[in-house]
Amino acid sequence: MTGYSLQEGIPEGFAFDFDAGIFFDPKHLQLQSVTGWHSFVMLHHEQRIISALLHVYVEKEKATSPLRSPYGSFIFSENAPHIQLSEFIRYAEKSLAEKGVQTLLLKNPPEIYNPLLYKMMLESGYLIQLEETSAVMEVNEGKYVDSLNQSKKSLLKKGHDNQLHLQQLSFDQLSEVFDFLNKCYTEKGYALSMTFEEVQKVMRLFPKSFFLHGVLREEKMVAACISIRVKQTILYTFYYNHLKEYDFMSPIVFLIEGLYQFCQVENIQLLDLGTSNKGDQINESLLNFKLSLGAKRSRKITFVKNLS
Repeated sequence: MTGYSLQEGIPEGFAFDFDAGIFFDPKHLQLQSVTGWHSFVMLHHEQRIISALLHVYVEKEKATSPLRSPYGSFIFSENAPHIQLSEFIRYAEKSLAEKGVQTLLLKNPPEIYNPLLYKMMLESGYLIQLEETSAVMEVNEGKYVDSLNQSKKSLLKKGHDNQLHLQQLSFDQLSEVFDFLNKCYTEKGYALSMTFEEVQKVMRLFPKSFFLHGVLREEKMVAACISIRVKQTILYTFYYNHLKEYDFMSPIVFLIEGLYQFCQVENIQLLDLGTSNKGDQINESLLNFKLSLGAKRSRKITFVKNLS
């Protein structure tokens, strides 16, 4: 491993050679648990950079990444040599096995984020424990409407004709947005995965990564979204929904157009609309709706490996 070394623990004085994003930030790990974390890195000493990273939460004979986040797993620089990355994976596995870990569970981001990661996991002998399906839009310089079929173009036009408008909201309006989304989810028989206090806490820690948007009609909110810039080039729609009484104009189409335009301005390349799964079952109608908005299917796999 010429120029590279492997170790547990993140050293001082080294810069990341990749955009780790919010879910690999130590502050976010601490939100999930204040203890139990182990971090492994691949370093290039001459360049003083970290080329690969893995955070895992260890409890007895099981290690997981993440503990409670949309995804974790290995993350690495596109400049890191393939052979060294394979050695880094083996090093992390061996180190965990020496700690008594028998099972390593890694929840990957959608494959479109990093196709090479999926290739390396399969090459390294990982098995698929759970396969979910994400819907992710690739943002380009064109008009959003050009990615829609005729039905969705008509709904988008209806939104404009009904004078809907998108507004970026301030963090002071988080309570209003959260209560609105909670009402929308409840109307449809679902529940939010986090409390207001939990969302508020993580937003305060990462104020530059969270965005609030509302779709308004005559100053009445009809749809809203809490999104997270999980990496500089990726916007993840954490919560988004609309009032049931506005089903006839499907304001989500108008919302997604606004978010797409927001991504264009912010140089964001991927707009992640989230998964459409309940456990290992796909909600086909929800997935098809997201695909009709211009998104593409992308696997989101949880990998497992026996280290014993």
